[in-house]
Amino acid sequence: MKIIYYCSTGRHTSIFMANLHLGNISLKKRYKSQDLTRLKYFGGTSIQEEPLFIGIDKDNNDIYTIGIPKEKEIMRKLIESFLKLKGKHPKDIQMIDADACSNPWIKLGIFLSLHTRFKGLARQLVIKGFENYSSCFLTTAHS
Repeated sequence: MKIIYYCSTGRHTSIFMANLHLGNISLKKRYKSQDLTRLKYFGGTSIQEEPLFIGIDKDNNDIYTIGIPKEKEIMRKLIESFLKLKGKHPKDIQMIDADACSNPWIKLGIFLSLHTRFKGLARQLVIKGFENYSSCFLTTAHS
């Protein structure tokens, strides 16, 4: 199976959740900025609209991330329809909306990173958002 975490940029919450899923990070630790920016593909100022392979989980599932800035539900349905056309079963792929776990800190940080020159402040706000963990991250990453 292929599991795809998606968010509005493909650079923040989806990367965080994919790494959480793989066990590369833990919710039991409070992270500093450099801990999260060391995650492969984390951050960046552009939207990643092509799938990025992050790793293989313990159940041998391929884990990917992608940025879907708008119309997420339509995009999810489009991908499922495409799979059917190609003779694949939609259950061969699981798409998880990582933005469902975003909080105001993360949303503000992402907005600033994409639309302003305040990249350092934006990164700190996103990190603060991840520091204020909600059970949503753990539940969603391991569903």
